Amino acid sequence: MRQIWPTRMNIILVLIFSSATISCIKHHIKLEPSYIGSELLPKVKTKYSINLVNSQKNEGEILLCNLMIGHEKFVDLHQFCDTAILVFADALKRNNVQTDEKSDKIIKFSIIKASCYDSAIFFNFDVTLQLETSGGKTKRYDGAQSVQNVYSAAWAFERAVTNSVMEALKDPEIISYLSN
Repeated sequence: MRQIWPTRMNIILVLIFSSATISCIKHHIKLEPSYIGSELLPKVKTKYSINLVNSQKNEGEILLCNLMIGHEKFVDLHQFCDTAILVFADALKRNNVQTDEKSDKIIKFSIIKASCYDSAIFFNFDVTLQLETSGGKTKRYDGAQSVQNVYSAAWAFERAVTNSVMEALKDPEIISYLSN
């Protein structure tokens, strides 16, 4: 009887230790651009080059949310903005529009909201992108993506950022600003 007790106790200790370490998973999300498909790419025509600026105020990782039990999602909103700029610049380039840091036609990018939450069977990721033109016009665009696997968070945020950029490129006011 004495030999059974330590074995049971060891199993219990292993289970407690395993659940404690598994429940504290920290995910540091780094985005890769998820570009807009050619069939969804809006048409943009302009003779001007465009200066795309990351005006995100805060740099560094922040804890954005905690999904399930202990799946902490850390993000850098400045890096999210860089990703939005890369997607936007790619869309312009495929429309033969040049980007140039010296251009007077400026669009400032910032992420004013990013969130994630879980529902019954999905994990939902939302981003609100704000664009400000050199003329002082400010517009906001929402992008969202849902996934069923918490480990797909980076991909979901990439798609949410891309979806917000697609919304911006569909906006007649942004297209007019780019064109005139």
